[in-house]
Amino acid sequence: MRRTMQASGVSTDETAPRPRAVRRMTWLQLYRSDVGRYRQYRPGASLLNLLVAHQGLWALLEHRIASGVHNAALPPVIKRPCLYALEIWQKAVEILTGISISREAFIGPGCYMGPQHIFIGKDAIIGAHCTILNGATIAESGRGTQRGTPRLGDRVVIGAKAVVIGKLSVADDAVVGPNSLVIYDVSASSVMMGVPAKCFSQAGSRDMIPPQTEYPSSGDRRTNVMRTPMQASGGSIDETAPRPRADRRRDMTWMQRYRSDIGRYRQYRPGASLLNLLFTNQGLWALLEHRIASGVYNAALPPVIKRPCLYVLEIWQKAIEVLTGISISCEACIGPGLYLGRRHIFISKDAIVGTHCSIGHGVTIAESGRGTQRGTPRIGDRVLILANAVLVGKLLVGDDAVIVPNSLVIYDVSEASVMMGVPAKCFRGSRDMFVHRLPGYPEGREPGAPDDMLPSPGTGAEPPV
Repeated sequence: MRRTMQASGVSTDETAPRPRAVRRMTWLQLYRSDVGRYRQYRPGASLLNLLVAHQGLWALLEHRIASGVHNAALPPVIKRPCLYALEIWQKAVEILTGISISREAFIGPGCYMGPQHIFIGKDAIIGAHCTILNGATIAESGRGTQRGTPRLGDRVVIGAKAVVIGKLSVADDAVVGPNSLVIYDVSASSVMMGVPAKCFSQAGSRDMIPPQTEYPSSGDRRTNVMRTPMQASGGSIDETAPRPRADRRRDMTWMQRYRSDIGRYRQYRPGASLLNLLFTNQGLWALLEHRIASGVYNAALPPVIKRPCLYVLEIWQKAIEVLTGISISCEACIGPGLYLGRRHIFISKDAIVGTHCSIGHGVTIAESGRGTQRGTPRIGDRVLILANAVLVGKLLVGDDAVIVPNSLVIYDVSEASVMMGVPAKCFRGSRDMFVHRLPGYPEGREPGAPDDMLPSPGTGAEPPV
């Protein structure tokens, strides 16, 4: 769908000059600015640690070199073999990370990319100090003379799983919310949200991304995704409030927690052997690594033992991310009995997930916010988060809540609510559309609560994730 574009601060004229920052800097200078941007979020980390820990830097390194060779005035006898070799490298990066960046795209300095599944089409123009989070798509679209590729200004934030397509411009300091679809021009400092995206506020990204080219080696951690004031809800988000039971069960070892995870998977495959469960469920691969890494991270071990173990576990975590797309920080607190979908799940540090929760494929649970409102979601017990949902910011999800697929949650969620939309609002229809009764349904529970997803052993029912 396409209609007349609105005026904005970035020209969509095909003859418009490319950004000066791209034309004046070498590929090495551009990549150093990218590394400086990542270093801002991990002050004190070594270059080797950054390159190992961030798939976005793997993709940016290949793109910077490939773009430099593509734009260089080299003889064809040298240029063509180099481009073929770089194309093989690009395909290897796509397989490992899911990140695909055309060498014909122009990306300004200081770019930050999420860890997986980003697509940037050819002829796209991205300004300086932009943020593109996991699952985002920036691609060509349109018909006839209206066919084209987006042009992004400086300090633009593209949220998780957002889609920006067509011959349009996104002006400086704009923010595109997660799971949103942008098909029209975006004015400066706008916060766009919805399908199709509409202006939600004029807060912009001014306090999300520092405008300077050089980044401090230390300082406050800034957000990469939009945040708005939270609405009142039934649960307190006060830092002094007691944490969910998942955070208070310190008496459980990592092995006990992992056994409860296996027991949860066994409910859906009664009679399956342990070897069969471990071999056929990628979620158990990621949970095994997380349970061990979290146990080591929280253990009172001497630094001479703890640090090497954490480095090894971080390499293991990256291998799991490459194989499954599932990334769970060792600093996240995950309650026992978790069920994970098969692929593409991101749970950031300091997130809290309660007991017996279900998280479908493509779900993002991430840190976000401005100033004192910066934080990570806290999720109660028996919460069901369905495919491609995004939860960001300092919010609380009450027990027995359901998050509908492709929804964006940025406010608190009360108990036993069904949330739907971008941004998510309480769904007033039948809960049976998303949660259905299974044999072994506990008596006395409110119909439709996510305990429906916990059948008694032997039912063989598949979870809707």
